[in-house]
Amino acid sequence: MVIIMSSFKDNKTPETNKTRHESLRGILNFQGFLFQEVEGQYEGRRETSVICFPLDLRQEEEIYKLAWAFGQETVLVMQDSKDCFLLSKEINIKYVGVWIEVEAEKISEIENWSKIGERFFTVRRED
Repeated sequence: MVIIMSSFKDNKTPETNKTRHESLRGILNFQGFLFQEVEGQYEGRRETSVICFPLDLRQEEEIYKLAWAFGQETVLVMQDSKDCFLLSKEINIKYVGVWIEVEAEKISEIENWSKIGERFFTVRRED
């Protein structure tokens, strides 16, 4: 399982969001979490996110607490099966689809995506 989250907020300036991301990265490093920084887009806005790889339930819970502390409304949780769920602070869970790779030429048509290395990924909605 992985958890994808960001510290970016719509009502913050780019400089403030950059500082927030640096703080998030520092906390993740300090606490010894495994994570990867990725560029992406969420609800049409560009942002830097982190993909966290919790090693156990304690780390998973700490990552959620960190997301809520940074004011995030939801995080994306991807199971090993590639099924994806949005999890909110209120512990509401919503299935949103399957994690898939997409061609770089198609990202302009996609509202939400992540760039990992030179590859692009999104959640294929299954409403």
